[in-house]
Amino acid sequence: MRRVAHRFGAAALAAAVLAGVAAAVAAAPKSKPKRARREPADVAFVRGPVYTVDGARSWAETVAVSKGRIVFVGTDAASKPWIGDHTRIVELQGRMLLPAFHDSHAHPIEGGIGSLEVDLHGIDAPEAVLEKIRAYAAAHPDAAWVRGSGWELPTFPNANPTKEMLDRVVPDRPAFFWAMDGHSAWANSRALAIAGVTKDTPDPPHGRIERDASGVPSGALREEASGLVSRHLPKRTARDYAAGLAQALKIANAFGLTSLQEARASEEDLAAYAAADARGTLTARIVASIYCNTDRGVSDVPRIAALRAKYRGRRLRATGVKIFADGVIETKTAAVLEPYLGTNGDRGKANLEPAAFKELATALDKQG
Repeated sequence: MRRVAHRFGAAALAAAVLAGVAAAVAAAPKSKPKRARREPADVAFVRGPVYTVDGARSWAETVAVSKGRIVFVGTDAASKPWIGDHTRIVELQGRMLLPAFHDSHAHPIEGGIGSLEVDLHGIDAPEAVLEKIRAYAAAHPDAAWVRGSGWELPTFPNANPTKEMLDRVVPDRPAFFWAMDGHSAWANSRALAIAGVTKDTPDPPHGRIERDASGVPSGALREEASGLVSRHLPKRTARDYAAGLAQALKIANAFGLTSLQEARASEEDLAAYAAADARGTLTARIVASIYCNTDRGVSDVPRIAALRAKYRGRRLRATGVKIFADGVIETKTAAVLEPYLGTNGDRGKANLEPAAFKELATALDKQG
């Protein structure tokens, strides 16, 4: 999932969603509450049903919370010792309460920013895609670049939209759009000219410039070739990252997602997460995978370790690493054992040879 608005697209099952109920049930005592005096809970969700996702005791009626932690899961009757004069009571009134969801592969900030630009997700007709771009360009005449994301590879023949298509709707400015999987991009003639991408430009080591029959770049860029143009895009500001994160959290929380695995974190992403965590507005736990530069290999490990140490907080842990081993099947950039059909023996290309991959993984493992 590249875009957050479309990764978080399942129907919400509950009016209230609370992370950790299952774990609390597993740890809860099976005997009746002791008569020893307890401090009343801060909040109690009562008159469920509460679905615990625990095989032995799948259903309950009340969940009590103190200081941000679940202290009781059970029946309404058994919850009385946890409810005091100052306990806030949330009447579920038959609405289901269940543990919140975790998304194990998301790009929250990137997706949030993308949803505020030209969002092309879910549009499966070329003319509809172009109309969405044209309308945005007309509504934003002062934008130096028209940019966005989410175009679907199967929408265009051979997953290869052309620069001429974009030139029709954005003739006066550079335009650049990431594909929905993040492994391809689409640029118009002005963007290619700014980047100096011509017939004579060689493919980068880990990417491909799509070309027409005469060898002229057609507008589609694969893997690292996208960077030939994207490096010329206006730089995002801290405000952009903050706005993207706020949008992503709003969408995620609305569907009961309270824990997200950030699948490719830059330092700018980490700084935005840390700032929100410090403000108390990070309404999801984030486990971030720091992007690894495979061209640098083992020499990139100290930088990654320093970022992990620098960016940590109450709801932020940067304890993962993102290594791009290769590309994707759809654009024939994934490394495969047998040649792709219709090619002259092309089997894709790995970004790291096995020995280099092992060396990098071992170095990262030693760093914990």
